[in-house]
Parts: sequence; structure tokens; C-alpha cells
Amino acid sequence: MSKYIKLSSIILFIAITLTGFGLYKAQASGKQPELKIVTSQGKPELIEPVQAYGFLSHYSAGNYPSTLKLNNGSLSYLEDESFFKQLDSNINPFTDHLISNYRSFMRGKSRQANQFAETDQYILYAGLQSDVFFEGGNQNEVTLAALNKETEEEETFSVQLENDSSYNEIRAIYVDYPSVTLLVRTHSRSDKLNNVVYTFDVENPEDRLTEEVNLTREIGSDDSLYIGKPFDQTERYITLQTARENMDSMYTYTEEVTGYYAYDIKEKEVISIPSTEENMRLFTDNDKLYVGKVAKDNMGIYELKDDNQNMTLLGKFELSPSDTSNDALGYNHFNQNMTILNGKLYTYEYPEDMNRPLFKVTDIRTQEILFSGTIEQKDSNNEESPFIDIIEYRLNPMAN
Repeated sequence: MSKYIKLSSIILFIAITLTGFGLYKAQASGKQPELKIVTSQGKPELIEPVQAYGFLSHYSAGNYPSTLKLNNGSLSYLEDESFFKQLDSNINPFTDHLISNYRSFMRGKSRQANQFAETDQYILYAGLQSDVFFEGGNQNEVTLAALNKETEEEETFSVQLENDSSYNEIRAIYVDYPSVTLLVRTHSRSDKLNNVVYTFDVENPEDRLTEEVNLTREIGSDDSLYIGKPFDQTERYITLQTARENMDSMYTYTEEVTGYYAYDIKEKEVISIPSTEENMRLFTDNDKLYVGKVAKDNMGIYELKDDNQNMTLLGKFELSPSDTSNDALGYNHFNQNMTILNGKLYTYEYPEDMNRPLFKVTDIRTQEILFSGTIEQKDSNNEESPFIDIIEYRLNPMAN
């Protein structure tokens, strides 16, 4: 009898949950404004590589902020999707893409986007047991997996990190198949943090990862290390930024950028980027490094020469005043709102007279604006202006 009571309770719980979800969805979706991408300059299709999630606040929606999704040039609301799709969503364009298209491969793996890389032919994953199991596990055992997208064949390897760390964290993965490069933060038992580069050969696997460079030791600083937001993980360079905490008061602090570096995956060496008096940005694209020098209302983009010390000015690009301050630092990464991909500068900005992002695509060689546009309501008679805050942004290199 108790079995039937338990079964009935479970069914009742599911029914109440789905009913509540349906009522919430109906209440929230009825207040969401219909939106569209409005192109003010250039070709509309050039925004298609941009994928993003954002929170939308609207006066008529009251206390029901919505989650806006931009994908392949189209806008939609996460709240309009099915209950199970919403459960699946990680509010991250890359992870959601992998779950939707490679569900079998994603089973039993972390949902952190920085632990996956995609090429035209393969998807690569690197994770620790603690990334999947809450109770932790072997902190020195890494699971690597490679999926052939065409044949759907998956290879899995268990390899060791040979260090004395009590805690390890995989921060980024890059691929020059069959070579895989991992950037790992290690926390030693002596309380010392290090950022270390390891490599692994999928076609000639060994039972341990090969340590190539200790970035913390090579840079010679204990400052926090950030990684340039990686959109194309087949690039030759990993862009790096160091920053130091400055206490403003007992409860607040600011971070001061102290240097820029690049790790050359091919040559296995750390490159120190010449500093400038202006606010800086550092980009990589098609095996080249670019420095952005940010001024009051523009940014000059310079291409680094082969000696990585001398630079050539490619041109200056207009920026809104709100975007000329030093690069805001987020967890693990910098450069979310500004990057170069296949010779194009992709940005999203918040001009002072707008409460929603302005998207731009500009040719770095000619400075021609290839696309400029923003998000508007389909009902042009509605004077209410929604506030849109981008929380996750990605460029899909496969769509560029």
C-alpha cells in the first residue's frame, strides 16, 4: 500500500509542478514585448554569428523579468520554450548548443562551457571528477573525450595531473587536433596558486598530461590571471591579462590591470605585450595578435609584428563613451563585449542614450562598418523602452 501512496505522491507533485509552470509561463509570456533586430547600417546577415542571453526588464512586465535569447539573427524568450528545454538550458549559448545537438556526448560531463572546444570535425572535453560529482573525487584525474561529429564515434581517456595540488580547476581548452592544450589552475597544499599549461595527444595518448609551461612562474607575478574570452579555440595564441586588487575601503575593492601577455601554443612560450599609456585591449585572430589602444571616444587597433614588440596601426574605431573605460573583468575572462574574428571586430556597446545593446561588426583593415543594429519593439507605437542586459555572449566561428 505504501508503494501506491509514494507513486501517487510523485504523480501529484509532477502534476502540481507542471501546472504551476504553465500558469507562470502564461502570466509571464503575456507581458513580454515582441522584439526584432533593426539594422541601421550594413548587411543584416552579419549578426548571425552572434549568440547571446540577456535579461529583459519591461515596465508592463512588473516583477517578471524575462530571459532573452539571440541566435542566428533571431530573438526569442527562454520562457516560451517547453518545460524540459528550460530545465536543459544553462543560459550559455555554447553549452546549450552542445546539449541540443550532441546530447549523448554531453551525458556525464560538466556543463562549464570553458571545458569544451569545437572544431569543424571534433568536439573535445576535459573535466575533473569534482566537476560532475558534488562529493568531489580524485582531483588529479582528468577525463578527456573526443567526439568525431561525422561518425559520432567517441574516445575517452583518463589521465593524471602530476602535481601536489589539493585542488585543480580546468580554465580553458584549445585544439590543434590531435593536440589538445589545457590551461589549469592548481592550488597547492602550501596555499600557492599556479596557472599551468598542459598538453595531450589524442592519437598518441599517454597516462598523464605533459606539463609545458607554468604561466605564473614565467610571468613572475602573483596577480590574478584572466583569459581572453575564447570564441575560436583553434587559435595559436591564448591571450592573458594580469590584475591586482586594490582595497578602496573595508568592504570594497577595485582591480587594476597590471599587464598583458600571450601564450604561443605552437612555440610553447609566453610573450609579454608592450604596455601603453592608454587603456588596452588584447586580441588574437588567425594566428596574429592585435592590441587595442582605447582613447576618449575611439580605439586604435594595432597589429603586432613577428617580433611581438613593434606594432602597425590598422585604423581607429569609434566607441561609445560608456565603452572606453578599461576592460571590465569577469570571472575567469576578459574581452566579452569586444573581439576580433576572421578579420572583423565584433562589439556590443551601451550608448548613453540607450538602455539596450548596440551591435557592430567592423572590418579591421578598412574600418568599414559592415553591420550596425539594435533591438527594437515590433510595435513602433509602443513608447515603452525595455532594458536589456547582456549576461552571456558568444561568437560562433562556424557561422562566420
